[in-house]
Amino acid sequence: MAASEAYPTGLPSIYRNQAKARLKSLDPDTEGRRLRQLATTESDSRFFAHQLWPRIVQLYTQCQLTEPNDKLIAISGIAKRMGSIIHDDYVIGMWRRYLPSELLWFVDHHRQSNGQPSVRPDEYRAPSFSWASIEGCISAGTPVEEGILFSVKELSIDHVTEDITGLVKGGFLVLEGALKRLSLRRPSVSVDMWLVNVNGKDLLRHTDEEWGPTSLLVHLDVDQADFEVENVGQTLYCVPARQPDGRHWSFLVCLILEHLGDGSFRRLGNIWTDEAEEINFVVGRGEDDSLLPCQAYNAESGRHTFRVI
Repeated sequence: MAASEAYPTGLPSIYRNQAKARLKSLDPDTEGRRLRQLATTESDSRFFAHQLWPRIVQLYTQCQLTEPNDKLIAISGIAKRMGSIIHDDYVIGMWRRYLPSELLWFVDHHRQSNGQPSVRPDEYRAPSFSWASIEGCISAGTPVEEGILFSVKELSIDHVTEDITGLVKGGFLVLEGALKRLSLRRPSVSVDMWLVNVNGKDLLRHTDEEWGPTSLLVHLDVDQADFEVENVGQTLYCVPARQPDGRHWSFLVCLILEHLGDGSFRRLGNIWTDEAEEINFVVGRGEDDSLLPCQAYNAESGRHTFRVI
């Protein structure tokens, strides 16, 4: 049965099939039917519970809360129930076991459920690496291990209370991955598209008769008019995060980061491409990799250690 604070005995029929209502009646058996058909070598039944979580996040972030700052509180009951099933550590709307891949969430067309642009609330709600830091419709990262190109070396979360599914007042991740210099620019102020330059090379997919050169797919957490200040200051970077696995996944996904100083970054979104030439270039080493801002650089692996807040 679907219910709410306003309709504790059940929602009127006019509301029951809407996305905001379906979260209340999410049925693991129904939602899991497709998941049980997935090709996987993992026999652990908890895998399927993990796979259900992105759907929960998607439906939940389509809801309009009376108090947006209660975003973590409102989902904490579901998180506690899920935690009792999967026996995993909760990480501000994600789970530790598949945390690298779950960090690859994106905002659907940088919008909220009411059609307004997505925003980062003025009042602190979560670190930038968590979808809970954004008011918008979230497509959660798929829990996988194959093809992940970076690792989480350290995790720190400062909770407001002892409830690890509740409010937080700070936190950071220490990641190890390959930083790349990045710049983003629009071909025109009237075009909702970004031209992507990685390590000094423009990455162009093809030439469109109407728009001219087109670039990679860019998902910004919060849209903005331009990145002129960041481009001039050379504070934009990307990190190759997930590559094609040769089976079900054909994209390279990169995290977009802004350098804040002292090897610390904040997340701004992600970039997707399925072009083989672009993928090979982005995952390859750059000439000045050792000079990029980070806490440490491993010359043998070509990986940087850096903090995301």
